[in-house]
Amino acid sequence: MFSVWMTRIAIGVAAKKLVDRLRKSGWMPQNTYVYASLQAHRKGDLAEAVRQYRLAIKRKGLTENTELLCEILTGTIDMRKEEIEGKLEEINRKLYPPFFSKAFWRKLFRRSDRKYQELRLSKEKCLKELKELEELKDLLDAPPE
Repeated sequence: MFSVWMTRIAIGVAAKKLVDRLRKSGWMPQNTYVYASLQAHRKGDLAEAVRQYRLAIKRKGLTENTELLCEILTGTIDMRKEEIEGKLEEINRKLYPPFFSKAFWRKLFRRSDRKYQELRLSKEKCLKELKELEELKDLLDAPPE
């Protein structure tokens, strides 16, 4: 009785490991990866969504579903880029005010103000996010391997 139970557990674990291995290497049906990509997109994880998309087109190439998924992901990346670029414009307006404004002269005499340091950090963060989005878009546009 105990050996039958252990055998069933061992077979179940081995089957799960095999399915996980097949899923990671791109040998499952294409709709599996399209669905996983859409789920990652819904959660907001674009990197995982693009990775699943790349697995979807790895073996079978582009189909109607993957082309639609590519359009969805491209649109999402473009929207996020526009949001970040808007934030960057706002940060730049605060960091570099016009010459004849009060803010320019106030900033000139208070160089070590904590507010401006926080703005610089958020600007660096936005630039990093833009770079990551560009890399994701390049991966999305690259031909399948």
